[in-house]
Amino acid sequence: MKRPTFLLVALSVLAVTLLPTRAELPPTAYIDMQAKAPEVFQIKVDDVSSKPISLIDWSKRIETVQATVQKVTRTKSDAKPGDKITISYERLIPKKGWAGPSPAPPLEQGKEYPAYLEKTADGTYKLGARGKSFTEVK
Repeated sequence: MKRPTFLLVALSVLAVTLLPTRAELPPTAYIDMQAKAPEVFQIKVDDVSSKPISLIDWSKRIETVQATVQKVTRTKSDAKPGDKITISYERLIPKKGWAGPSPAPPLEQGKEYPAYLEKTADGTYKLGARGKSFTEVK
């Protein structure tokens, strides 16, 4: 192989290995996260607030969800059915051709969802199973 060709191939391989990679996680990874989530509820969404992270970047939003706990499957925070909770999470809006971990879905007011969560120090809840925190993985 000629030196310029070898250098081009070597630089190409280096560039590819240094690029950030985002791959979908296997279903077993989400199943494991759901199994380890400290808070597992059935929730009913009372209100949703969705705001872009910045005026420049509209591909990410901060979701703030007010919900009522309908059923408790597992809890470390002693939550009970009827409790009002606040869930905050960052939601990615993938562009066409996106390849990466599942983004968390937008939740709709009035609908019920399974919720795999974790309570934070400030009393709100965050995602306990990343993008599969509001769906059951089989």
